[in-house]
Parts: sequence; C-alpha cells; structure tokens
Amino acid sequence: MSQYISIDLTNERNGQCYDSFYETHSLQGDSAIVAKNFTELLKNLYANKGKHWYWLPEDFEKLGDAYDEPII
Repeated sequence: MSQYISIDLTNERNGQCYDSFYETHSLQGDSAIVAKNFTELLKNLYANKGKHWYWLPEDFEKLGDAYDEPII
C-alpha cells in the first residue's frame, strides 16, 4: 500500500502538505494537514528517522484539513 503527500503551492497555502492516502485523497475532512510547509515536512520526516509516518500516531498535534482556511 502506498502513502503519498500533496503539497499545495498556491500563494494562499504557501506549501502546506497533506496526507494523500489513496482511499481518502481530496475528501473534505479526510485530507489532514501534516506540515505547514515543505521545510517543516522535511524536518519532521528527518527527525522521525523513518520509524513511521510521523502524523499517524495518536499524539500528533492536528493542524487541520486541506479544506480549512489557510494556516500561516
């Protein structure tokens, strides 16, 4: 099973990164923001050392959904 990440390059979203699991991609309420920007995504992936997708554990602080107002 594959896991994908979408990166929104619009000016309003400034690189927000979303969990794009193939079964829920682009569904409102199921497109979790996993990083505020590409730099944060890389930092978190590196810090996690490949153990698992860092946003999947229960203790991950939710950042919102792709369909929410942009976060800055």
